[in-house]
Amino acid sequence: MMRRLALLAAAIFAAAGGGAMAQGVQDSSRVAIVTSDVDRFFALYDDPALAADPDALAARYLATPSPGLVEFMALRRITPDRLAAALRAKPAVYRDARGCAAKLDKVRGRLVAATDRLAALYPKAVFPPITIAIGRASSAGTANAKGLYIGLEMLCAAKFIEADDEDRMVHVIAHEYAHVQQPLAQVDDENATVLHAALVEGAAEFVTERMTGSVAYPLLHQWAAERTAELETAFLAEKGRKGARFALALQPAGRWRLARRPRLLGGLPHRPGLLRPRARQDAGAARDHRDARPRRLPRRERLGTGRIERFQVGRNRMTTRKTR
Repeated sequence: MMRRLALLAAAIFAAAGGGAMAQGVQDSSRVAIVTSDVDRFFALYDDPALAADPDALAARYLATPSPGLVEFMALRRITPDRLAAALRAKPAVYRDARGCAAKLDKVRGRLVAATDRLAALYPKAVFPPITIAIGRASSAGTANAKGLYIGLEMLCAAKFIEADDEDRMVHVIAHEYAHVQQPLAQVDDENATVLHAALVEGAAEFVTERMTGSVAYPLLHQWAAERTAELETAFLAEKGRKGARFALALQPAGRWRLARRPRLLGGLPHRPGLLRPRARQDAGAARDHRDARPRRLPRRERLGTGRIERFQVGRNRMTTRKTR
């Protein structure tokens, strides 16, 4: 069944993608991948005034943003006060992001190669700019009609997706770029079914693998491969449920709490909005969603056992939680 779904998803992707987000075809070698905001941020990062004084952030980092950072600031409500507060509250996140910043040149080359492959596979593909910047540690990224915007610090911290920083950045950004080609991924439909969301996400993963040689969520795929029959049975029972915003949403949590099952199968919302999933509740499902509400979790990574562990989804972050 999963193979048939993958083929159907690929067909839907190819049939529906012509009108997404922009008109016409561009040569993928011309895709803009903007990282100047990251360079400027880390040139200033060692100055303690950045975290202590929002005015310093406003004058030195946010005063001369790239056009993509301007959009990212508006979409994710990045202000000097909020960014300064994040720098004080989450110093390790920004410190670790410096290591990811050092890998951006290699990431850029691999993304250009990936978009070259996308252009060869799908001549109608569009190539809006990709901006990689530093945000307030609340979102790994989002998109609109003007481009794709990546919060480096959060994508760098999302090691539960894939352990290698460079691979994770390439694969997740390619996955979101696949969503750019999907008109269905641009529509926030509260009546979308679990099947609809699964096809949108599955198509994006299928295309990501064609672009990069890997899916965006390899650990999740590894986890699911060991439970194929169980997941297929559960999926068939839920595929027509409406109000789903996740691929194989496994929501409401109370109806899907079987042994060691991640609460999220498929990673991201089907509308580009990296790592900021929100479970839409209807009146009939509200009671079942009680134990899906955000909870504060330990900050350390818990993937040392070599298996996917249960995802806990919050409004502003996605973290991991150890299974029992």
